[in-house]
Amino acid sequence: MSDVRIYPFESREGTSQVHAYADVTFDGELMIRGFKVVLKPNGALFVGYPSTRQQGGDFVPIVAAQNAELKSKIREAVVAKYREYFPKLDE
Repeated sequence: MSDVRIYPFESREGTSQVHAYADVTFDGELMIRGFKVVLKPNGALFVGYPSTRQQGGDFVPIVAAQNAELKSKIREAVVAKYREYFPKLDE
């Protein structure tokens, strides 16, 4: 990954647990937009992959890491960048 951009919400009011969106660029060649930074009720951060809603209402990912190492790298990079905006949140 060469760049992670975070788009935090100015107001985190309401029932949504999504606190920000993220775009991740890989080696300056491929950008994937729409990762979600979700704050779980227990305080842990979750990084959700871009998805689309099917006609039945279910969400289906449109991008997926194919191995645990890449998934971990993406999560760590997105969470680290998110913490630049909200450093006092505890996981």
